[in-house]
Amino acid sequence: MLKNKLKFLIIFFMIFTLLFFNLAFAADGDSQNVTVSENGVMPISTDTGDNIDEQSTSNDSVSSEGNAINSVQAENTDSTSSGDEVIDSTQAENTDSTSSGAEVIDSAQTETTESTSSEDSIYYGDQYLFDQNISVDKNIDGNLFAMGSSVTVNSQIAGDAFIFADNVTIGSDSLIFGNLFVFANTIDFKGSAYDIYAMCDTLTINQGFTYRDVRATCTNFNVYGTISRNAFINCSNISFVNGDSQGIIMGSLKYSAPNEANISEEFVNGTIEFSKQSASSPSIGSYLLSLGTFLVLVIIVWLVLLWIAPKFKEKTENLVKNKKWAILLIGFLTLIVIPIVSILLLLINITTSVALLLLLVYFVLIAISESVFIITVNNFIANKFKINKNIGIFGMLIVTSIIFWALYLIPFNIGSILTIVSVILGLGLVVTPLFYRKNEVITDSKNSK
Repeated sequence: MLKNKLKFLIIFFMIFTLLFFNLAFAADGDSQNVTVSENGVMPISTDTGDNIDEQSTSNDSVSSEGNAINSVQAENTDSTSSGDEVIDSTQAENTDSTSSGAEVIDSAQTETTESTSSEDSIYYGDQYLFDQNISVDKNIDGNLFAMGSSVTVNSQIAGDAFIFADNVTIGSDSLIFGNLFVFANTIDFKGSAYDIYAMCDTLTINQGFTYRDVRATCTNFNVYGTISRNAFINCSNISFVNGDSQGIIMGSLKYSAPNEANISEEFVNGTIEFSKQSASSPSIGSYLLSLGTFLVLVIIVWLVLLWIAPKFKEKTENLVKNKKWAILLIGFLTLIVIPIVSILLLLINITTSVALLLLLVYFVLIAISESVFIITVNNFIANKFKINKNIGIFGMLIVTSIIFWALYLIPFNIGSILTIVSVILGLGLVVTPLFYRKNEVITDSKNSK
C-alpha cells in the first residue's frame, strides 16, 4: 500500500430545515363628536302711549330674562368648551396610545424579522455541495461535504468539513468546531479548526488557528498562524515567516523532507524531529497505476456480483438495516478464525488439502472484501440520489472508489485502520448471509416496519 498521502471526502445526503415565523397586529381607534345647538328669543313690542312704562317694565323683565338666557348661553358655551377640551384631551391620549401601540408593533415586527433572518442564516443537518465554485456563507449545524473546483468557507460549521477541490479557502470569519479534511492543490487557511488533515501541493496557515494538530502531506508547508499542539508533516519546504507575519507551533514538529530545514526554536516551542525522505518515493505514475488497478478490481467484482448475485443490492441493504452488529462480529471472526483453523488443519497431515483450500478461499475473500464494502456504500449513495439504472450506478461507483482509494492512503496509520475496517465489514457482508435463512432478513425488515 502506498504511504504518506492524504485525501478526504465522503458523499451525498441532503437535509434542509428552514423555520419561518409571521406576526400580525391590528389596532383600532375610536373618536367621538359632540354637537351643541342653541336657540334665543327676542320679544318685540308694538304698544305706544301709557303703556310705554308697562312696556318698559315688561321690557326690563324681558331684558332680565334675556340676561338670564345669555348667562345660561355663556355657561353652556363654557361647558361646551370644557367638553371640547376633554374630548381633545381624550383624543390626544388615544392618539398617544395608538402611537405607542404602533411602536410596540414595529418593535415586535423588527424582532420577528431579525429572528426569521437568524433562522434563515443556518443550515440544519449535514450539507452536501457539488458545483464548480462553492461558497459557504451560512452556518451549518452539522458536517460539510463539498466537491468542486473552488471552495470557500466563510461561516461556522458545527461538525467536520470534508473538502475535495483544486483551491480551498477557509476565510478569517470561519470556525470549524470539528476537524478539517482536505484534498486540494492549494489550501489557504485563515480561520479556526480543531485538527487539520490535508493532502495538497501548498498548505498555508495564513493567520489561521488550529486548536490541536496538523497532519499533512504537501510540497510547501507555510505556517504564518498558530498551531496549538503538534504538526506531523511530509513536505519539501517549510516556511514560518512571510513579511510581517510569523507563525508558531506551540507543541512539537515532526517532519520528513528531502533535506533538513534550518528551523529556529522561536517557531517551535516543543521538540523538532526530522526524518529524511527516501529517494525512492512513489512517483505520480505509480499512483496512477495503483488507482487504475484498484478501480479495475472494484469494477470486476461489481460485474461478477451483477451476474451471479443480481439481488446482492437488496440483500445487503436489508442486512445493514437489520444485522449491523452481526456483520461486524462475523467479519471480525472470519478475519481471525479462518487463519487459526487453517494452521490447525495443516498440523494434521490428512487435512492438508482442506487447509490449503480454506486458505485459498480466505485470501480471495480478503482480496474482494474492500471492493464489496465499497460497492455496498455506493449502492446506498445511489439510493439516496434515486439512481436506479446500472449506468448511473457504475458512474457513481467510479467516484466512490476513487474517494476510498485516497482514504486508504492517509498516513500516520489512519489509512491502515480504515483499510482494516473496510476488510472486516466486507468480509461480514459476504459471510453473514450464510448464517441466515434466505428470507429471514427480508422478513425481519418487513416486521420492523
